[in-house]
Amino acid sequence: MSQAVSLGQIVKGGYCVGCGGCAMAASGVQMSINDVGMPQPSHPALESLSAETCPFGTERNETVLAEELFGGLQGISHHPSTGFYSDLHAGHAITGPHRLSGSSGGLTSWVLEELLTRGEVDAVIHVGRGASDGIFEYLISSSVDELRTRVKSIYYPTGFHEVLEQVRADTTRTFAITGVPCHIKALRLAAETDPLLQGKLKYFVGIFCGHLKSRGFVESFGWQLGIHPDAVSDVDFRVKDTSRPANDYSIEVRSNTKVARTENFRLYGSDWGLGLFKPLACDFCDDVACETADVVMGDAWLPEYVKDSLGTNVVIVRHPVIAALLAGASARGEISLDPIDPGKIHQSQAATFRHRNEGLQVRLAHMDSRGIWRPRKRVQAGDGGLEPMRRRLYVTRMRLSQVSHRALKEAKQGGGLGWFFLRLLPYDVLYNYQNGQLLRRTYRTLRAMLQSLVLRPLRKKS
Repeated sequence: MSQAVSLGQIVKGGYCVGCGGCAMAASGVQMSINDVGMPQPSHPALESLSAETCPFGTERNETVLAEELFGGLQGISHHPSTGFYSDLHAGHAITGPHRLSGSSGGLTSWVLEELLTRGEVDAVIHVGRGASDGIFEYLISSSVDELRTRVKSIYYPTGFHEVLEQVRADTTRTFAITGVPCHIKALRLAAETDPLLQGKLKYFVGIFCGHLKSRGFVESFGWQLGIHPDAVSDVDFRVKDTSRPANDYSIEVRSNTKVARTENFRLYGSDWGLGLFKPLACDFCDDVACETADVVMGDAWLPEYVKDSLGTNVVIVRHPVIAALLAGASARGEISLDPIDPGKIHQSQAATFRHRNEGLQVRLAHMDSRGIWRPRKRVQAGDGGLEPMRRRLYVTRMRLSQVSHRALKEAKQGGGLGWFFLRLLPYDVLYNYQNGQLLRRTYRTLRAMLQSLVLRPLRKKS
């Protein structure tokens, strides 16, 4: 029998994702932004509070929860990469603005709009631009018009604790809610333990997740585009370009006085593999496919789809109502759906699956060998069957993520953007060497740094 995990242990270990699942009304836990730009709980007796509603603290892993939710459904199957599923698709929206205005194929916003307009729910809870002290927050959309103004992928830390207070106080409405895997898991835990939430969160719509980002991700991009971190007021992470493949998009950052846009590849830190501004918790997550959600959407990073600049989704369906909505719309020509197999789902997110499996084995073993506490995971500690250089790469990537938080903090305190680059360059070069791409990737790194500091070849908008 393992010892119960406390919230203090989670926070001190760096395994908090800032979701707010612990900040129940009666808990007394408060959420605030810490010094590296992540929401974090505080309480006078944090060490004595149970972490049973925390996605990294509960003993009930995703397999246990998913079995309870979906294991008994008719026509359900299971695969190690997808979790439970009834249907697997690659596709996109055809009618409506969903595909053009969304980050990918538009099926996430299409599903949410269908649930709302068909009366399956009264409102949708999702992330959009808000009026809090940050740029984005969880909001409630009660109409299609509201829903359509809050689309696209958002790589920004958000917690759902405040919006759940509105749900608790609402005695009449039901909701669909969106989130990444750790958020959906925490929401499932909250919904089953809080009497004021039970029955109100009706559908859980998941999003594939590579990892979360702190506020530093946005701030670093703004700085590279000539906008000071403290002045960033808005960002569009994925501006589509119809002349380019779906994975070759631009980023636009705004302040009150300036709008700047450039291609994604020109910005240092846009390479998802580097993992800059990643919470440590994300390096100890083993859920890629949001295994506790009713339906999950991600990018179809597959050769047969990626050339389409408008974007295509991969979809994992688990809930029979959503399966019926998708099948009916496909028959009517409102959406396009191709059946795919679990291998294609894995291929579409192959790098993330490697990082969360063989990479996680290595990181768990690394922590264990140093006597550092870490959460229990479904993946077992080991060498992953990997060569020593590959194992070292996974540890270097974890260190690079953590150094990036401190480097930006020091740069904002007076070191400047140049200090941020200088602080990270040795780790970046080591990572490139271990990845077998020293010259090509280091050249790309130095080019991005030089462009930000000296050349600044940006496309500006008035």
